[in-house]
Amino acid sequence: MKMNLKTTTLLGVAVLALGGLASCSKGNPSGDSTGGSDRPMSLTVSGPSTQGEWLTTTLAGFNAKRTQAGKSAVTFEVLAYEENDVDSKVSDWDVGPDVYAFASDKIMTLFQAGALATVPSKVVSEYQETMKAGAMDLYAKFANKYVAYPFDASNGYFLYYDKSVLNETDVQTVEGILAKCTADRQFAYNLEEAFYGIGALFTWGSRFEITTNPAGVTTNISANFNTDMGLKAARAAVNILKNPNRIKTQAAPTAANKIAACIDGTWNAAAYKNQMGENFACAKLPTVTVDGETRNLSSFLGYKMYGVNPIRSSADSERLALAHEVAQYLVSEEVQISRHATFGSGPTLKSVIESEAVRNDQALVAINAQSEFAVAQTAVPGNVWTAPNTFYTEINELLGEDKTGVITDDQLRSLLETLNNSIIGSK
Repeated sequence: MKMNLKTTTLLGVAVLALGGLASCSKGNPSGDSTGGSDRPMSLTVSGPSTQGEWLTTTLAGFNAKRTQAGKSAVTFEVLAYEENDVDSKVSDWDVGPDVYAFASDKIMTLFQAGALATVPSKVVSEYQETMKAGAMDLYAKFANKYVAYPFDASNGYFLYYDKSVLNETDVQTVEGILAKCTADRQFAYNLEEAFYGIGALFTWGSRFEITTNPAGVTTNISANFNTDMGLKAARAAVNILKNPNRIKTQAAPTAANKIAACIDGTWNAAAYKNQMGENFACAKLPTVTVDGETRNLSSFLGYKMYGVNPIRSSADSERLALAHEVAQYLVSEEVQISRHATFGSGPTLKSVIESEAVRNDQALVAINAQSEFAVAQTAVPGNVWTAPNTFYTEINELLGEDKTGVITDDQLRSLLETLNNSIIGSK
């Protein structure tokens, strides 16, 4: 998954009963933190290093609700684990965080580690009504169990563009974008990074599939990138790579980097707004045409979720129940409103999605439009993150530095066969 964050050292912060936030959330059982035991307890909660202060304040709001109801405040320790590597950074879940944020493609490894408690069935039923379609069944479910609390539906990518260079018609197609781009105002599309490169290879329908047993252990991996569908997508990618006005940078625009359009995610929205000013605009990914057949470029779309670690609570059912209560609060309406206002993240609750602030967020409107053409980034074969890099590196070598090399369909089929075999052979 794409995250431009570094793992930092653990950041311990004690949180006591502080002032309250807004009243309990609408349409969400997590909004009321008055349930459970009144026994004084301590929990650890983790999230990205850049969100430590916000998370501490948010947990103070949870405590305010408890104390207003006459219950004991919870002592929290806030830890800094990034959503994209919490699965690898926590080596011992006996002492790992009780509640932690993670990226949706980590669900398999976390499940196999025993670090994901099952979400209460009553909560699942409510979320299936109050959250956007697919949040629970596509992202929070693994090995036929609901094991996560979705809170951010925007971990994907779309098109940013400069309205002084491109208009709404131009950005509908790759061809239209490249026709307007120049050596000074280029099209940034980082196909060489797997997150974006594999997305392009989904465009004509190629997919992978993981089959697991009830314990979450992989029993089979299948893929069909070595087909005519994969060949068409590969030919589209080659045409893009050959164009001299395409660059692979993911760097946010600056005075020296005046890109006309870039395929990127919500995490860089502020940088694009600052640089483009009144010319800032967003759209879904464009279409691309191969041999007269046009398809919308595909993409990955991941979620961010909270998991509850049952190992830390062991046989302490009250402590585990409290951890679930905290996770439910962290995906509540008021917290999703705060998270969007602070970080620009895409909410999962329908009530927040329908709010004026979210409806007027250009980046979220674009990623929602792109979701129709996106593949859910859930359990992913490990080599999905390496095989595309090799594939595109070899294409660039065949094209040469001047991008004039000729690549035959037989060569592409061979490269696709290698990529497909690598994905199937993932551990």
